[in-house]
Amino acid sequence: MERLDFANLKLNQNDGFYFQGKKYDILTVIQILVFLADMLLENLLLGSKSLTLKKLASIFQKSTWYISKLLNTLKQTIQQELTEIKDISHEEMIDTLFRSIFISIYKIEKRYQNKFQKKKRRKLKKNHKKYIKKEIEEKPSIFLKEMKLKLKNQFDLDVSVSTLYKTIRYELHFTHKKLMLRSPRRFLPENEELIRVFQQKMENFFKIYGPDKIIFLDETGVNLNSASRNKGWAKIGENSLTEFHNKDKKHRVNSLAAFGTQGFLCVSHYDTTIKAEQFLYFMIKVLLPVAPRECVLILDNCRIHHAVNLEVSRAFIEKKILVDYLPPYCPEFNPIEMAFGNVKQNLKNHLEEFKANPVQVWDQMFQKFNSKQKAKRYYIEDYSFLKNK
Repeated sequence: MERLDFANLKLNQNDGFYFQGKKYDILTVIQILVFLADMLLENLLLGSKSLTLKKLASIFQKSTWYISKLLNTLKQTIQQELTEIKDISHEEMIDTLFRSIFISIYKIEKRYQNKFQKKKRRKLKKNHKKYIKKEIEEKPSIFLKEMKLKLKNQFDLDVSVSTLYKTIRYELHFTHKKLMLRSPRRFLPENEELIRVFQQKMENFFKIYGPDKIIFLDETGVNLNSASRNKGWAKIGENSLTEFHNKDKKHRVNSLAAFGTQGFLCVSHYDTTIKAEQFLYFMIKVLLPVAPRECVLILDNCRIHHAVNLEVSRAFIEKKILVDYLPPYCPEFNPIEMAFGNVKQNLKNHLEEFKANPVQVWDQMFQKFNSKQKAKRYYIEDYSFLKNK
């Protein structure tokens, strides 16, 4: 590329630049200069392993392009042509334009400086990360400071808490969640075997029936306390207080729901405790008409869920619906629990309406969940264990 001599640029009455017989406006010239600066650094730094500001200054001095000098020359040329006009606003415009040019050049310098600077060596290696993962899986409630101490004792490795957090969160893909309380029976060897068998069965169901043919059923309930917000603002050093609502029957709603990849298939609400009669009616009159043919229905081990009579069995057999049960003490294997949690969270934004009309507002929360198309996300996330047996 031929060398450009910007000292020959002249400004005419139309604020245009004539260069080598062609006319350019000032913005075009600025764009050309920034582009040339970028190209210059790209060519000069090709193959360089490191770059400092001192080295960059040396490159500019040795370069035949002299971009900084050309910019100053261009600015002086324009100002000389404007000495007779005495237009202050015009001079301010030129100062602003050239200030933006130098800022652009500075950004280019920083980009290439970051590109070629040496990366910091990571303290945590593969064996360290493997150890961290193992410790978290064995004790999910471990503090970062405790993990730091373990690494110090095990590997004589001193690592910061922030580095530990970034590694656990963004490289090992763990998130810090509220611990779920479980019965000690959940961890008995015989129950662990039931869990393994259930996981295998679910994997087979997914392959044979497909996710759209797997339905989950469960009950939930809500009252004024569960619909109330559990966090609020308060002055520093003071408590944030709220009213405790008595568990009156007027604002208590119990619900039976069936859940699948498309959201809630059906929901029924009751102002009393759900008993076997309501459950059997729901199965025959509410769920059966909307359930797909040849599907799998998953329930927990609640007593009323085993109260299936001959009529229900015959109806399900005719529609080829297979009924199976979760392992004991394993609600985390039912994605409807996550959906219920989302519905209850939305209800906190409608507490006053819930007080006036509990059943109607509660039902609207289920409809709102389905309209947001969140069902598949909850469904897939809750069944990630199938891929990590």
